[in-house]
Amino acid sequence: MQYRKRNPRSTPFYRCVANHCEELEHVSDGRYQHQYGYWRPHVMNVIYKYLDCGDLYQGFARVKCNDCYYEYLLPFSCK
Repeated sequence: MQYRKRNPRSTPFYRCVANHCEELEHVSDGRYQHQYGYWRPHVMNVIYKYLDCGDLYQGFARVKCNDCYYEYLLPFSCK
């Protein structure tokens, strides 16, 4: 099985979350509180963890094949 490199920043969902998460936090109480309850601080922690997931700047492991010496960087995942 060959590793398929992910690029989470290139997905439309990632860009949507990154571009609008703070706006959602500011409007959520006025717009959604009656249906979903108040905005919990934990929600922003989860969003920031999602945005950091798979980012090489947040940490990685160097993976190397002992047979052919091929190596690559594997970003840490929140999974």
